Amino acid sequence: MNIIFLTFIVLAATAKTSNSICIEITCPSVDDNESVYYLYPGNCTQFIQCSNGLATVHKCPPGLVFDDSLNVCNFPDNVIGACGNNQNRSTTLEAAAESTLEELAIGQDRIENPASAVKNTSMSSTTLVSTTSQLSQEEKCPEEDGPYAVHIPHDSNCTMFYKCFKGTPVLQLCPSGLWFNAVLEVCDYPEQSGCVMGKSSS
Repeated sequence: MNIIFLTFIVLAATAKTSNSICIEITCPSVDDNESVYYLYPGNCTQFIQCSNGLATVHKCPPGLVFDDSLNVCNFPDNVIGACGNNQNRSTTLEAAAESTLEELAIGQDRIENPASAVKNTSMSSTTLVSTTSQLSQEEKCPEEDGPYAVHIPHDSNCTMFYKCFKGTPVLQLCPSGLWFNAVLEVCDYPEQSGCVMGKSSS
């Protein structure tokens, strides 16, 4: 009887620990003009963003998947590859997860159970549009980058926003069909963004 009870405890403990995932990645300690992104292994609705040496897990808005060829959250029908519905996709999710895990396992930084260990937001990634722009006095970028990226709304275009990089605003563009949500600092569906085209979205 004691052996059966002990076996049950060991199996229960093993089942509990198997739910957490351990991923090792290397994030550059200093950002250049473009962030580094990885598809989250086995989950097309999540991705990992490196910023100033820190890895952060992000979740795409509902209905979108991470497009690792463009580094944006996108509609599945527009995605070619493991996470898309496009007929030209060339790999399966399992193959993408395997290659991503191999790539991530090379690094030094470690994420254990990322849902609780790092900031988890509903943020989509963006595409670089131009290098710099001037912002109003109240919307200045901090001189030094912190552990999380700072995003500032564009003053008149809801599909654009600025990502701060070493005190300089870098103009970014939301994926097609999404608008910048200044409260959440993410690209979101227009009706949920709180942004009004032609007016500042504060």
